[in-house]
Amino acid sequence: RNEKLPSQAGIRLADHEGKHLCYNQWWTAREDMNTDGGYHNQHDGGFSNSTFGELHMMMYPANPNAGLIVQLPHTINTDTVPNPKEIGGKTAERPDGDAYFYNQRGNKYVQLTIPMPPGYVHGPLWSINKTNGEPTFDCHGAVRYPWHGLVTGPVNAKDGYTQPLRYNLWVAFEHPVKDIKVPTAMLQYVQNAYLEYDVNWAPVSCGGPENG
Repeated sequence: RNEKLPSQAGIRLADHEGKHLCYNQWWTAREDMNTDGGYHNQHDGGFSNSTFGELHMMMYPANPNAGLIVQLPHTINTDTVPNPKEIGGKTAERPDGDAYFYNQRGNKYVQLTIPMPPGYVHGPLWSINKTNGEPTFDCHGAVRYPWHGLVTGPVNAKDGYTQPLRYNLWVAFEHPVKDIKVPTAMLQYVQNAYLEYDVNWAPVSCGGPENG
């Protein structure tokens, strides 16, 4: 249990024959906690025998900014600027201070923001082989991901909170590799979609740069 980002231990889901379907993990955070779920392009323990395809479902968004940001491979944002410095002071209610949520994250790639209303699940964010729809893998045999993170706080530092304060609730579904192939017809007919992207850089654990 992380006190800043409370979560429930992973739950294994199986079908009626006891065959593994996926793991899911439930997370919650109060809207003023300035928590984003971590900006990352790999998952802890990401090896060939433990890797997965991850999807998120927002069960309850505490504010209108709840959603996901994801790096768009093979793009450059010409307006990239460093992350703004923390503003305001630390209080008992907000011990980490009042910091702006900054969706670009100082990353030179364009960031796609995906709003997540209640019950919404985003599509595949992992790297996909355009030829056969299979995921691509890093040096550890883990599924490759672009930089991404869940946004759970308001866009600005002090305005936009509700009274009383609300909690976000979301679920991460971790699907086995055998179940995350994308139908090739989607790759063929849905042009200029996120499914067309193939992540070709290494995560930090394979010698890649931090924060993209």
